Amino acid sequence: MRKIATLIVLLALISGLIWMKVNQSKQSASSLDPETISFAISDPDAVHAIFLTNKQGKSIRLTKKEGEWVLNKKFPAWQKQVDLLLIETMPKLSIKGTVHKNARTNVIGRMASSGIKVEIFTNNLDAPDKVYYVGGTTPDQLGTYFWMEGSDDPMIVELPGHNGFLNSRYDLNRDQWISRSAFSAEKKDIQKVGIHYPGTPQSSFSLEVIEDEITLFQNFDSSRSANAGAMRSYLNLFEKLNYESFAQHNKHEKDSILSQSPLAIIFLKEKSGDTDTLTIYPKGSYEGMKGLYDKQGNRLAYDPARFYATWSKLDRLLIVQDYTFGKVLLRAEDFINRI
Repeated sequence: MRKIATLIVLLALISGLIWMKVNQSKQSASSLDPETISFAISDPDAVHAIFLTNKQGKSIRLTKKEGEWVLNKKFPAWQKQVDLLLIETMPKLSIKGTVHKNARTNVIGRMASSGIKVEIFTNNLDAPDKVYYVGGTTPDQLGTYFWMEGSDDPMIVELPGHNGFLNSRYDLNRDQWISRSAFSAEKKDIQKVGIHYPGTPQSSFSLEVIEDEITLFQNFDSSRSANAGAMRSYLNLFEKLNYESFAQHNKHEKDSILSQSPLAIIFLKEKSGDTDTLTIYPKGSYEGMKGLYDKQGNRLAYDPARFYATWSKLDRLLIVQDYTFGKVLLRAEDFINRI
């Protein structure tokens, strides 16, 4: 059994090394001078694509189109995560030293089996400007092993002022790169916005911009006029509304959640024709939840701080906070002048 285990390890190592070698570009066939190696990029603004892949087939493809980053040609990328890699990490990478010769074989072996290949494309060129591999961390957890394609030896890389490892910033988990923004429209770009309340349709409303004037449409008659200032302020709220995270669930749980009547359906249409719809559902209470009981000691049936939601541009079940979306969950009567 021990021989078989050893053989499996050797095969994995050989397979990983082949993967690294096959992925080397023709331009890097000759060994690079260690003195000329630099993992840092000089101009983040020139970067138009970043590819992250590993031997197991996981991949992240970030491409910039018209100033916006897109994930895997499908999803809007989370700008905060892109900035962490492109602005806060890649330009500041510094070589701390070379790997000791006694550790070189082990480092290369681990990098071959679990390293992340990084390709950085600049100036709209088809060939990558830099290709390197990110491995594990040093024993003191203060450095990360990097290997530049075409070089002989891996390097120890650090981020000056940052005490920790760097491989987590080259994350291959797709969910970590998808934008958390459900609504990001500036007031000047909004054509129409509103909320439908299935349980209380009389409170549903929409605000529509008609010839630069905002008009309130509602499901009940009122002799009082709408408050123009309140409507203008409301449109401003849609410039940045993020969901918190993805809900963890199985198919049965998701079907059960979506079988409930929605609490609210928020819709927005921009002047460009782009539309977004966020449908909010109740989220049940759970043990350990803050504020699980009311003042009378009765257990709450639902979580008052968080809801489930679906978004028209993403086939996933989301979690949204009342802290974020509570301010837009107004009702038609909230826009009517009190006097």
